[in-house]
Amino acid sequence: MATTEVMSDPAHDGIEIRTSQAQPLLRDRDLVLMAAATTIAVASIYYCQPLLGEMARSVHCSQIQIAHVAMATQVGYALGLALFVPLGDLLERRALVCSLLVTTALASLGVAFAPNFSSLMAASALMGAFAAVVQVIVPMAASLSPATDRGRAVGIVFSGLLVGVLGARAVGGILGGYIGWRVLFKGAAAALAVMAILLRLRLPCSRADSQLSCPQLIKSVMTLPLESATLREVAFYGACVFGGLSGFWSVLVFFLGRLPYHYGAEMAGTLALAGVAAAMAAPLVGRTTDRRGPRFVTGILLFVGVSSYLPLYWWGDRIAGLLTGIILLDFSVNACNVSNQAAMYAALPNATSRANTFYMVAYFTGGALGTELSSLAWNIMGWPGVCAVGAALFVAAVALYVSRRSVPLASPAAAS
Repeated sequence: MATTEVMSDPAHDGIEIRTSQAQPLLRDRDLVLMAAATTIAVASIYYCQPLLGEMARSVHCSQIQIAHVAMATQVGYALGLALFVPLGDLLERRALVCSLLVTTALASLGVAFAPNFSSLMAASALMGAFAAVVQVIVPMAASLSPATDRGRAVGIVFSGLLVGVLGARAVGGILGGYIGWRVLFKGAAAALAVMAILLRLRLPCSRADSQLSCPQLIKSVMTLPLESATLREVAFYGACVFGGLSGFWSVLVFFLGRLPYHYGAEMAGTLALAGVAAAMAAPLVGRTTDRRGPRFVTGILLFVGVSSYLPLYWWGDRIAGLLTGIILLDFSVNACNVSNQAAMYAALPNATSRANTFYMVAYFTGGALGTELSSLAWNIMGWPGVCAVGAALFVAAVALYVSRRSVPLASPAAAS
């Protein structure tokens, strides 16, 4: 028999929450499988970034136009978060995850066969929307893990997401440069279909405890940030830092194509491999967040992120400078996401999917804004403008952090 406890706690922003013991707990191998699913799904959003030049030539459009394809996947992702992710607090999660993986595969085929710029934009937006499945998987892992181990579980699954984000740029640049971007997206579609089958066979059924109707569920996505200071704060951090990261990667391929480099998509993909090390640190960041709290971890990571723009600006014309900046930037952004989500799930343990919806909509809206601002800065001011935009976004996050440094973020330990 399931047992349910109702409580109100300052660590949860004073919100009444419900916790249930009815859900089966995940094994480590299940978490690894979920991590692999997030890798394959989220990679579909980022394959295009180092291949934008190749895609522009294929569909006969300009560099400015093709940059909108990268933005379209992120805008589509934000819409998918708003439409699909809240359903994780209403529907059976395993079926929802598998259905979204299949539709992501179909959209990936649409990208692969797109004959022109307009159809490529439409298919990319749909692919981004359905790829929001990864943000159903992450809170599902948190919900099916003990509260005292939640940061670690999020770190394991989120490491798969990071490998997908960073590895996709490498695969897109290196493999896509050899076999062509259309073949790459066809292969991605096949991998997504296989993963849907594996998850259907391995994951337990998982239904949330929410008794809300669908309209009430959607409405609550908007009311949660009004009730939770933690959610508002971490969403702002996420939007700022991902805006800086996304803008950087969207423009890097064009920077590498000019003096002193004259490199193509393959080099952009190779540089992306340097950031994969950040993904390996995600479980460690999760464990540190469990022990020391997200306020401590987030402060360090924001400082690292601001610092990353120094080598990118001053030594960006050298591979060593780019590598240093990329490692620092990728680590800061992706590790910050782990601490943000651990705090958010601790504050709102019975609304993980809805909280994640608001957080990730803010996150990818920031990414789309950062991409657009960096593209404009690139065309007006060149590389210094790109670095200035990214640094400014991080400074905005630091300003909020400093103003709230004496206010504790919800801690995973508080949910135990």
